[in-house]
Amino acid sequence: MNDEPELNTPAYPAVVALIRHARAWTWGASLAVLVVFGWLAWRTGWPELLLAGPFAAWVLHFVVRVAVDVVSLVADTLMPR
Repeated sequence: MNDEPELNTPAYPAVVALIRHARAWTWGASLAVLVVFGWLAWRTGWPELLLAGPFAAWVLHFVVRVAVDVVSLVADTLMPR
């Protein structure tokens, strides 16, 4: 009988999934911001939001990218393999 846990089982599956799909998370968040700003511009009648949307999406893209990189760095240094 083997009482040791499997070595291939990830300890934190959410972190592993985030790191594996990092590009999808960053581009998905940016696209979601563009859609929200477009919808808000249409609903409120403020065309300025159409100009602010790409800038906000660009900023959020890099914020999410840095956050994913920090999670990846912490996972590489602190999580057991």
